[in-house]
Parts: sequence; structure tokens; C-alpha cells
Amino acid sequence: MTKDDIRAYIASEFLADDDGELDDDLDLVESGIMDSLGLLRLVAFLEEGAGITVEADELDQERFRSVNAIAGLVCPSE
Repeated sequence: MTKDDIRAYIASEFLADDDGELDDDLDLVESGIMDSLGLLRLVAFLEEGAGITVEADELDQERFRSVNAIAGLVCPSE
């Protein structure tokens, strides 16, 4: 899974009425794009698509605050 995959998923699931442009550093929580339910949907997508397991103690909003933060979890070499 790449940063582009993450960005595309967030844009398609949470920015349906938008043009799909999403800055990698945009705070997804503060901007209102992502809420707690959205976070759970994103985690399910990441677990399935990247083959990872996100433990309950890792469900800190800071880890999922931006595309760059999320990419750091699932594709640290990118």
C-alpha cells in the first residue's frame, strides 16, 4: 500500500463532494474530514489492504491525523 492508495481512499470515502485534492499534511481530524467512525473505517481499510493489524492501543488520533502520518504507519519507507 502506498501513500497514493491512502490518499485516494480518504478522498473517495470522505470527500465525495470535493474535487479529490487532499494535502498530505492536512489535519484530517481538525478539518472535520475524519471523525471517530471514519477512523474505524480507515483502520479496516488499512488492515485489509496493507495486511496489518492495528491494536487498540495504537488507535491514537495522532497516528491518523494526516495522510503523511498514516503512511508512516503502513509504508514507513515511503
